[in-house]
Amino acid sequence: MTMTTRKPPRTALEVYQAGYQNQRMRWGGYMLASRDFFQELRQAICYELEHDGFCTLVDDLLEHPPSKMDVVACVVFYDLANKYPSGQLTDVKNSYCVPNLSILVSWEECSHMEYQSVPMDGEKLMNVRRARDVVREGHLRYLKTLTEAQPTRKPQEIPITPVPDPKEAERLRKEAETQAAQIVENANQEAKRLKDEAQLEAGRINQSAQTAADTILAEAQAKAENGAKERADKLVQEYLAQAQREMRQACDADMEAHLQETLSQARTLETIHGEMCDKTNALQANWIKALDNTLEQLNAVKADFYQHLSQWQKALYPRKGKALADCYLELYRILNVEKLLREEVVFQADQPQAGPSPKTVEGLHKLNKTLTKFLRHFEVALDGLGLYAYFPQPGELFDEMKHEPEDEEEDCEGKTIQFCIQPGIAKKSSDGGEDDVIIPAEVKLNP
Repeated sequence: MTMTTRKPPRTALEVYQAGYQNQRMRWGGYMLASRDFFQELRQAICYELEHDGFCTLVDDLLEHPPSKMDVVACVVFYDLANKYPSGQLTDVKNSYCVPNLSILVSWEECSHMEYQSVPMDGEKLMNVRRARDVVREGHLRYLKTLTEAQPTRKPQEIPITPVPDPKEAERLRKEAETQAAQIVENANQEAKRLKDEAQLEAGRINQSAQTAADTILAEAQAKAENGAKERADKLVQEYLAQAQREMRQACDADMEAHLQETLSQARTLETIHGEMCDKTNALQANWIKALDNTLEQLNAVKADFYQHLSQWQKALYPRKGKALADCYLELYRILNVEKLLREEVVFQADQPQAGPSPKTVEGLHKLNKTLTKFLRHFEVALDGLGLYAYFPQPGELFDEMKHEPEDEEEDCEGKTIQFCIQPGIAKKSSDGGEDDVIIPAEVKLNP
């Protein structure tokens, strides 16, 4: 183990009481005062125990153990107690973290309060005692070294002063002058280097100061501008708030007046609405009454129109066509052989047990054949004139233009045909419209 030969400028107690404080450097980073504190405290404790055999700081800690102690000081005693005997104390010159801890703690973090006062338990107190004992062994080695270093006294000898050589003195003088000139030159070069470094450092300091001044000035201007802007914003907000209040009051007054006017108009409109409803109801009643009268008049006009239309249609056809149609209908009635039927009735009355008269039946067949053939020729003749006979079918709806009831006084509206008594005669339309009825068909209506 190499002993500490250089005496520290402060005692261990002074170093411990002064403590440390990490400071931020001007160009960034930190001045790691905690690392310097570690080195200086360890060196001071080693020197005092090695050369004096005691350390005031260690004795005070063992006699009056504190409840808490700085973490860096705890690490110093741990390092001395465990690594001093092997002569391999921890080198912290280029380290960034505090050694001998179970967790990573940087030198910068040591300035926090939680690390400057950790509980002083039995293990830490034992490290202080062990550090004192192992380093005190260095004091014993120091005393032994002093004893061995004292030489054994010999009989005093009278020194003989030789006669000085003038040439040797001249050589020594020149050599001294040369060395002095070399020393002066080296001193001048060193002074120039220090001056240049001082100028560079002064330039850097001046630049840093200028930058800091510019930064402070910019911050001051920004703060002033921000303060003025805040005051202006505050005044604007107050003005806007006052204007909003006044505008809201004016709007409320306008809305109240508009509401009253609207309510008045609503009451007036309600009155007018009531009057209009009364007039509308009266007008509607009069209109319905007039409509009923108009419908009755329209029905009368309709009946009169149909009557005139029928007469007009009949007047349009030539007399020959009408006469021919009458002849056809007369022939159709003849085919009913009413006379023969009466004779058959008389015959059946006289001879109820006998069958039909053979003579009558034969005559009826001949007559029916002859007349039916003639009727077909008649229909062909009617077709050549554009006329045709039509036969209403049972269940067909009654049409006063095409049909004529058996009972002329009967109410025919909405009724259907039971059977056809006599066919009607109509003329085919030449323009693609409805056919014109010349003689309506006579029908029997369902009740």
